[in-house]
Amino acid sequence: MQFNYKAPDTSVNVSSVSPLKRGIQLIASLSIAVLVVYTLLGLLINVLAPYLPASLETRMGKAILAEWTVEEDDATVESYQEILEKLIGQEEASVYEIRIIDMDQVNAFAIPGGFIVFSTAFVEAFEDEETVAFALGHELGHFMNRDHIKAYGRSMVLYTITGLISGEESASSTLFLDVLSKAEMKFSQSDELKADAYGAGLLYEAYGSYNGGLEFFDYLRDDYSHGQLASYFDSHPHPEKRVKELKKLKN
Repeated sequence: MQFNYKAPDTSVNVSSVSPLKRGIQLIASLSIAVLVVYTLLGLLINVLAPYLPASLETRMGKAILAEWTVEEDDATVESYQEILEKLIGQEEASVYEIRIIDMDQVNAFAIPGGFIVFSTAFVEAFEDEETVAFALGHELGHFMNRDHIKAYGRSMVLYTITGLISGEESASSTLFLDVLSKAEMKFSQSDELKADAYGAGLLYEAYGSYNGGLEFFDYLRDDYSHGQLASYFDSHPHPEKRVKELKKLKN
C-alpha cells in the first residue's frame, strides 16, 4: 500500500471567526450578564430595604454626613423643624434630624438614619415657608418609599460589580459604571416624581395650596442649564415636567 504524505493543516487551531467579531461578542455577553446581575440584585435590595435595622441606618447616615462640613446653623434648623412639625406633627417630626451642610449647589436630600440635609445654597435661595415645607415633604416621601436605602444599596452594587470585573480604577470599570449609572439615573427619576406627589400632599394639607412646590420648581427651571433631552440622564426629572405633574394634582 502506498501512502501519500502531505503537510498538516496549519489553520486547524485557528478560529474561523475573526478576532474582532469574537471580541465584540464577548463584550456584549459580559455587558448583558452584568446588567442582569445588577437588575436582580437591585430588585433584591428593594425587597430587603424595609427590613434594614434602624441602628444600622443611623450608622450609615452618620458615616455619610462625615463626608461634608455640617454648619452650626441652629436658627435655620429650629425654623425648619417647626415647619416639619406643622407638616406631620411634633411626635412624628421628632424621628427626623435636620442638618445644614456647606454646599454651593441648591440641594436637599434624605440619608439613612432619619437625617434631612439642606445645603447652605438652599437656605440662602429660599425664605418662603411653603417652599421649605414642600422640600421637607419631598424628602419625607423618599423616607416613606425607602428610596434613600434603595439608592445607596444600588450604588454599592454598581461599585462592587465594576470593581470585580476589572478593578476599581480601570478604564473598563469606569465605562461599565457610566453605562449602569445612567440606567440608575432614570430609575431615580421615577422615585423623584413619587416624592414630589407625597410632598405636595403634605403641603396642601398644611397650607391649603401647592404654591410652595410651584415656586420651588420655577426657581429650578429658571436656573436649569440642560434641555429636555439632556435631563433624561439626570437624577431628577426636568423642572418643567415636575411642574406639569404638580399641576395635575391641582385639577
